[in-house]
Amino acid sequence: MIRLTGVELLKLRTTRLWIVLLSVVVGVIALIVVAVLATPAHEPEARALHDLATVADVRQLLQIGGLAASFALVIGATMATTEYRYGTAGITYLATPTRARVVTAKMASALPVGAAFGLVGGCVPLLVALVWFAAKGKSVPLDSSIPLDIVQMGLQAAFAAVMGVAVGVVLRNQVAAIVGLLVWVAVVEPLVSALIPATARWFPFSGAAGAFSSQATDKLFGRPAAAALMAVYVVAGWAAAVWFERRRDV
Repeated sequence: MIRLTGVELLKLRTTRLWIVLLSVVVGVIALIVVAVLATPAHEPEARALHDLATVADVRQLLQIGGLAASFALVIGATMATTEYRYGTAGITYLATPTRARVVTAKMASALPVGAAFGLVGGCVPLLVALVWFAAKGKSVPLDSSIPLDIVQMGLQAAFAAVMGVAVGVVLRNQVAAIVGLLVWVAVVEPLVSALIPATARWFPFSGAAGAFSSQATDKLFGRPAAAALMAVYVVAGWAAAVWFERRRDV
């Protein structure tokens, strides 16, 4: 399994996609943070982000880095669907006929990739803020909760990447997987949560993974329960992916 996981990571490293997506993550998040810091604010919440007078303000600014989880979804779905798009899945299954092992390796390889996206996404707002206020001769208030928030973003993005692989294996079509995942995260979960608040805690991204955000509300599960729910989603995603793969031709 370690060898298979290494092979999947090698496949990703030999393409430019991860470099492009990671560069986009850094660029987009940095631009949003600069826009927030540069725009004069009048409302209390916006003014807090503009001034960063407290650690709580800094932690709120860091949440912009949560955008990296969406890109982790995309990279995960792409890792799963590229072989079907370019017809190399047959070679993979000839080398490793056990499809469950291949699916497991793909999901395992997505874990560190997603975590890297999340950690980078969490660090960018902090680095931009440090440079921005240093140029003004000011400091940014920090404490031990800041690294924890960044680590939690890594966890959220790692979960997103793994689920992206599972959905990609089930759907196989790259466009359908990516668009479907983004629509689910950006439209379905927020809309249903707004209409039926009791469902919010049960969703995979705004619910289970969202519980690890510093902006999480009391409507979500506590972190131990949310982590258990995330594990259930991962196992269910793996089981669905394996079930479909065993019943379809390459």
